[in-house]
Amino acid sequence: MSIVGFSIPKDRLIVLSSKAQDYLSLDDAITGIMRHLNADWGSIDESDKVMNDYNLSKKGTLISQYQSDGGVKFWVITEAGHGKTVVLLPDEYGADDVGDRAGYVLHGTSTPTTNA
Repeated sequence: MSIVGFSIPKDRLIVLSSKAQDYLSLDDAITGIMRHLNADWGSIDESDKVMNDYNLSKKGTLISQYQSDGGVKFWVITEAGHGKTVVLLPDEYGADDVGDRAGYVLHGTSTPTTNA
């Protein structure tokens, strides 16, 4: 089965969480994002890879796991609907404010545009 990656339109967000900024280099974050966009899900288990492959076409949640050059494990998560992708550390996941967490916008705008 061949899986093709996906693209992020310019009105969609890619955010580097504030905690990820403290532990990852920008090169590590961008490398992870590029791998994620190319459907290289990193070091997740096989069942999660199958789920990501399915969710890719259904615009479901996508999760990837990578390791920085310095040995820090991090995740890249694209939310359902594919409107936002966040680079974060595993211990940040599941926090009540994960969707609203302060971070650095790497791509897109914080107020999505619509075509009339």
